[in-house]
Amino acid sequence: MRRNFKKEELKVIDEIYHLFYTKMLNVRHNEKFKTLEDVTDLEMGVLHILTYKPNSIMKEIRDYLNVSRSTLTGVIDRLEKRNLVKRVISERDRRSFALELTEEGKTAQAKHEEMERIVYEDILEALHDDKDTSEFLRLSRQIIKNIKI
Repeated sequence: MRRNFKKEELKVIDEIYHLFYTKMLNVRHNEKFKTLEDVTDLEMGVLHILTYKPNSIMKEIRDYLNVSRSTLTGVIDRLEKRNLVKRVISERDRRSFALELTEEGKTAQAKHEEMERIVYEDILEALHDDKDTSEFLRLSRQIIKNIKI
């Protein structure tokens, strides 16, 4: 059974989400990250998956991102056109395509991780002390563990 939350509680979550998202957009438009400016969040999601789950097949990525086949195909086509990923025959399932990051894709992902690190450090810096940071991280881990996607 779902709990009933107060409007004020939900508003705080809304403010946090939009603050984080806006901060990420602002950092993304920094000259240092200009190469990522036209890469969508969904495209960055694919690069992220391929960094931590190399040689993922399209179905695995589709399932993880919960997108349609046509949506993912369009994303992959755009990433290939920018030379950020390439399709290869899967070593695990020769009937399927796996995706690999190109060198440009690895560079883009590294830039994205640097951009995220800047934002995340700003977030943690906004807390008063190590105790607040520990509590924030403890609660964040609880959310990660329990939230249903």
